[in-house]
Amino acid sequence: MVHKAPTSRHVVSTIARRELRLAWQLRLVKILALFSILPVLVITTVLVGQAWLDKNFSRTLDWDPVYRFLEVQTRVVVLLALGLGTPSIARDRHEDVLFLYATRPVLPWHYTIGKLTSVWAPVALLLCVPAAVVALLQAGILVHVTFAQSGLMIAKAVLVAGATATGLAGMTVGCSAVTKQTRWAVVLAIILLTVPDGLAQGMFGTDAVPVGPVRSSTFLTAFLFNDGKDRAMIGLLGFGVLLAWGLLGYMGIHARAKKEMIP
Repeated sequence: MVHKAPTSRHVVSTIARRELRLAWQLRLVKILALFSILPVLVITTVLVGQAWLDKNFSRTLDWDPVYRFLEVQTRVVVLLALGLGTPSIARDRHEDVLFLYATRPVLPWHYTIGKLTSVWAPVALLLCVPAAVVALLQAGILVHVTFAQSGLMIAKAVLVAGATATGLAGMTVGCSAVTKQTRWAVVLAIILLTVPDGLAQGMFGTDAVPVGPVRSSTFLTAFLFNDGKDRAMIGLLGFGVLLAWGLLGYMGIHARAKKEMIP
């Protein structure tokens, strides 16, 4: 009986599933997953109060619950990305996983995509799924919000979640690729998350262009949900910066895998 060689899709998904299984064993992941429920509960309570005010006093609150949720949740998933991405490749070195992959039909780009996906997927889900729930609750509780409007909000949330997850995955796993130990990967990732944007704001004020993934995500979210066309350029720039971080991470991981995956 002749066994077919595994396809690239199968190899990538196998690597990603292994990483996700390891991730779910971490207490941090479980805590952050549970913590993501809290903002949804708070927003639901506020929506019920808003519906009561609208019904009895014809007053509405001037806020967008999906936008506010994404603002808060972006900070939460930064911790998740740090916890998942920064130890990723250092752990593989310690366990000789790169050598084992090199003896199998695994190419450097398989390994790279699998590693990025293992961070991208949980980050995107923790942003997108609760945001979708909030959008649907908004349509179900508030009479002036339709399900069509909620569908548009969900589409925007998916875009924000995908772009943000791309930037955070590229940065955190990339830091793990270019350093030897997890602690240095964490230090480098924290520096990249804070220092470039801090310097830009110190030099050019609050209107400085985004450099890091967190501020880029903030500008993209504001453009899609809040400021509209007035912030189109800075919002699109934020989207581009997030993709750039993902690309840089891919290049760093691929280079490291190509160098170390030697049978």
